[in-house]
Amino acid sequence: MNFNAKSLSTFEKSVRDKEEQCKKDGYLYFGWSNNWDEVPVKAQMCSLVGHMHSRGKGDFFEIQGSPSGSLNIHGCDKCKYYYFLDSSD
Repeated sequence: MNFNAKSLSTFEKSVRDKEEQCKKDGYLYFGWSNNWDEVPVKAQMCSLVGHMHSRGKGDFFEIQGSPSGSLNIHGCDKCKYYYFLDSSD
């Protein structure tokens, strides 16, 4: 699938909108997961209770910020946290 500049801005806007909503709602921000020495406790607990395993169906969200899918915002609406992930090489 080919992406033009308008499509790319749509990806970026989705991430920007979610980040702004998270900030407004008082979510904890864990930064970039690429820089973590260990997974934050809140994110570990979120996974243990099964939120991370319900991607797209429950409270955990993963929004693609680039056409390649290498820049994403992740988090949980129930646990109220978010972080970014850059999986590019």
